Amino acid sequence: MAPSASMLAGIAVPALALTAGWRWAYVMGASLAILALVSVRLAIEPTPPTVTAERSIRVSSSRALFLAAASGGFLSFSAGALNAWVVGSGVDAGLGPGMAGASLSLGAACGIALRLYSGVRADRMRVRPFRVAGLTALLGAIGMASLAIRAPVVHVAATLLAFAAGWIWPVFTNFGIVRTNPAAAGAATGITQMGVYIGVFSAPLITGQLISRSGYQLMWMVVAATAVVGSVIAIRIADQF
Repeated sequence: MAPSASMLAGIAVPALALTAGWRWAYVMGASLAILALVSVRLAIEPTPPTVTAERSIRVSSSRALFLAAASGGFLSFSAGALNAWVVGSGVDAGLGPGMAGASLSLGAACGIALRLYSGVRADRMRVRPFRVAGLTALLGAIGMASLAIRAPVVHVAATLLAFAAGWIWPVFTNFGIVRTNPAAAGAATGITQMGVYIGVFSAPLITGQLISRSGYQLMWMVVAATAVVGSVIAIRIADQF
């Protein structure tokens, strides 16, 4: 889970990178990746589950799924940029490296807590999940835009808001997609997750170029704008999920 990885990465800055050195931080990351691989292998069932035939398969239209993919692409772009640059941005804004890493961990922890809470509440919510995803992501966009303010205290507060509100949308979008496509969840999420992966992959590449050419202020405004676009699309298609 991305928030968990971010939380551990933030902890690694003051705990390992600033004490034992960056090499040991990478060693810890590689060790956790190996541990995750072994855990997944142990959790996989030896025989595949039995697939039962469905008389009628309810699926979303291709247009709705591709719009959901576009929404996820813009939202994951903002989330990927936040994860990639919030520590470097914090140092640039005047925070110490340790404090910048700690703010990343605290923000990610807030995101984890709210994802768990949202998951518990999702089944009982009457509001369309995509609408909730869009509205919470809009709050996250405010935090991302506030990161453009180069002041240490503002940066910490904006980090918490950006992570807490700007990273919980996958709970609602995935829930909406799977609930609407109960017999074709794999096919539906295969389309929508394509947008998510494109956004996450491209975010560090594009925003890194923006930072090197124009600095963090413009970069955060662009990131906030992509979050707004993704939020608007999610709200517009909410009735289809």
